[in-house]
Amino acid sequence: MGKWTGLIVAAAVSAVAIGPAACSDSTSNNLGTGGAGANGGGCRVDGQTCGVLCDPSLGCVECLGNADCGLAQPACVNGQCEECATNADCGANQSCFPDTHTCETKCQSNADCQNGNAPLCDPATGACVGCITANDCQNTPQEPVCSPATAQCVECATNLDCPAAQPICDPVDGRCRECLSDSQCPFATPYCVDHNCEAQPSQNCNVGQLDCGAAGCINPLTDNSHCGDCGTDCGLGGSCVNGNCQCAGSLISCPGTGCVDPSSDPAHCGNCGTDCGPGGSCLSGNCQCAGSLVLCQGDGCKDVSTDPNFCGDCFTNCNANETCVSGNCVCAGGLTNCGGNCTDTTADPNFCGDCFTQCNGTEYCDAGNCVCRPGLVPFNGGCVDPTTNPADCGGNGPCGGGTPNCQNGVCVANCGNGTTDCNGACANLDADPQFCGDCQTQCATDEVCSNGNCRPFIPAVGCTTCGNCNACGGDFQSCCSYPGDATFIVCVDGNCP
Repeated sequence: MGKWTGLIVAAAVSAVAIGPAACSDSTSNNLGTGGAGANGGGCRVDGQTCGVLCDPSLGCVECLGNADCGLAQPACVNGQCEECATNADCGANQSCFPDTHTCETKCQSNADCQNGNAPLCDPATGACVGCITANDCQNTPQEPVCSPATAQCVECATNLDCPAAQPICDPVDGRCRECLSDSQCPFATPYCVDHNCEAQPSQNCNVGQLDCGAAGCINPLTDNSHCGDCGTDCGLGGSCVNGNCQCAGSLISCPGTGCVDPSSDPAHCGNCGTDCGPGGSCLSGNCQCAGSLVLCQGDGCKDVSTDPNFCGDCFTNCNANETCVSGNCVCAGGLTNCGGNCTDTTADPNFCGDCFTQCNGTEYCDAGNCVCRPGLVPFNGGCVDPTTNPADCGGNGPCGGGTPNCQNGVCVANCGNGTTDCNGACANLDADPQFCGDCQTQCATDEVCSNGNCRPFIPAVGCTTCGNCNACGGDFQSCCSYPGDATFIVCVDGNCP
């Protein structure tokens, strides 16, 4: 469960709920001012009203503005309290690094950037970043967008980057979601549970409580051991105020964890999230790595022999569909490296069976073999649609005389029922890959015809249905069954055919 999924307490619940409530206008008019919306502002997540604050786009949040944050993390960024939002929040010769929202020494070149997730120095801000423009995301096809919020390659920056099945872009992590709050769900499935619209809420506790397993039902607004979410401990001397840990002394509040001592906590050494790894220790805010682990500045101790984000060294991030084996980025199981890209040669029409075989436009790749697209049959060394082929209409020979056109496998005088005469073939220009949009356009082997447009596709690696497929994203955001082959799942750049 995400941190702020737990921050949902109904200030007042009607006896009869007709549908999911949206954030009130009064809340949305107070973004950035704090205070307003302290009772949740009408937002609901998982059937309960936000217990802390409500953002009309993000749902339940930690903060609406800087006034809602404490001294340790005074800047409100995407509904969460952070150390900084811009360089103006940092000291001299420091920059606000957008991935972690922490103040760090400004970089002068890429050599100053030792973080595997942020290897580039942005000359405009002096911050180490994962990307400066979308061109830096070309090697991560599942995350092709350079987020303006985090300067990391992500799946989306706005809702326009997301497919219809997951239409909401979560700016916190750059992932496309089905929902962030109940108001974004349809009537039939009105509850947003872990970013999915469900027919029933998940809570087993009373309104205003959170189910924390063995700990029982707790109040996330005041429980020091479960502040805002299960397991977020405010520590010795700390207190939980409105779901936020107020730490004592030199302790700092880390999201999802609570109050920690950055000088000695091996999971948050020096800063939140800097993990010293198995067997490592934290001395005066510096990681002491154990065994063969390597200290990667700002990221803690990493196993560079197996970590795909730090593969071989602190700077190498494996591409999508790659894993890290013995310090080398290699293609994940069942995939083949073709020209630097990991692909499924059993299904990729550009690399069908091996890295050198490309299917032609009337073929697709089935079990590593180029075969006629579904619905097409071999004819004169190529593939044709027997229902529209005037040279052998329906397999009964050529059309001619007063019935020169082939429609639905029958020779007819004129094409009808919304089809177009393309040299004797009665074609559906909206869906026919041989005549897509007009009689002259044939889609390429890695394209499907959708609404009269040839749209590129890639195999949805590891997916057998679209119901639980996470392979599609970025430009190839629509998960679809290949036309005529329901078992072949593809990711389409555009709408499904």
